[in-house]
Amino acid sequence: AANAAGWDEANSIFSQSSIVTAVSATSGGGGIAVGVTDVSGNAGVVMTSADGSAWTTIQNMTDTLIMTAAFVDGSTGVIGGIAMQGFNIQPFIKRTTDGGSSFTDATIPGGWGDAVMHVVLTPGGTGVALAGSGVWRSTDDGLTWSEVTVPDSGGTLNKVVMIDDDRGFIVGGDGGDDGGDDDDTDDWKAA
Repeated sequence: AANAAGWDEANSIFSQSSIVTAVSATSGGGGIAVGVTDVSGNAGVVMTSADGSAWTTIQNMTDTLIMTAAFVDGSTGVIGGIAMQGFNIQPFIKRTTDGGSSFTDATIPGGWGDAVMHVVLTPGGTGVALAGSGVWRSTDDGLTWSEVTVPDSGGTLNKVVMIDDDRGFIVGGDGGDDGGDDDDTDDWKAA
């Protein structure tokens, strides 16, 4: 939470064995935070705050690493990451329309073994999700997703920013040295 003089330290959300992986602002100055409450036990958590000063757990998800969250308002949003059952690891996106009290599994493209690392939603209902080197798009506030073809960067895509429902930028590592120099620069792409 911010004040006129700068940043305030928000109340501690998790214990020392836990991490916050993403936070999304909601209308009215609140927010949704996601993360892992027990790194060794892979227990995903969704928390909410009306103003950033106190956080309340609203969902615990076992065998889940929640990596990202995006909300268009205090009610509608998505979370994404990896669901793990033994050695079976699957990416997931879940959608809520009640501020995170309950989630519905979104329909995502099959055959992907990568984690959903970042997701955004626009007020117009468009969503873009990054899963490893794949890009998915939604036009119904994150309920259904389809694969989008983008130029192959040879690496992992990790962040997307949308300008509006149809334009945005994606950034990710190039996956290796192209032989021209000694640094691995990031590739930028229009979505």
